[in-house]
Amino acid sequence: MKIKHQLLITHGLLVLLSILIVFVNVATYKGMDNDAVIVNYAGKLRYLSYNMSQIVNRIENNNDLEIKNTLLENLNVRVNDFDNIIDMLIEKNDFDIQNKNKPRLFIKD
Repeated sequence: MKIKHQLLITHGLLVLLSILIVFVNVATYKGMDNDAVIVNYAGKLRYLSYNMSQIVNRIENNNDLEIKNTLLENLNVRVNDFDNIIDMLIEKNDFDIQNKNKPRLFIKD
């Protein structure tokens, strides 16, 4: 086999491998979008669980009935948000980053 043919085969294989590597990188990048969304929701769940325990502590240590009722309402909102996120993570296999129907998470006390 001539050197010319060997060079053509070698360079052709290099070009094909380069194109294959680009496609693998693009597929990996697209998969990372969903991973970031899942990690973000995990952080929100951690925040909500911390916040719910804090509200429960405030309910236990407060004697004013009106304040307790307000705190209970806030706790119910947090529990509903927590449940909504869990349900959404269970139901969806493909997460849309631009989804406008995300659960409401930050509510002023």
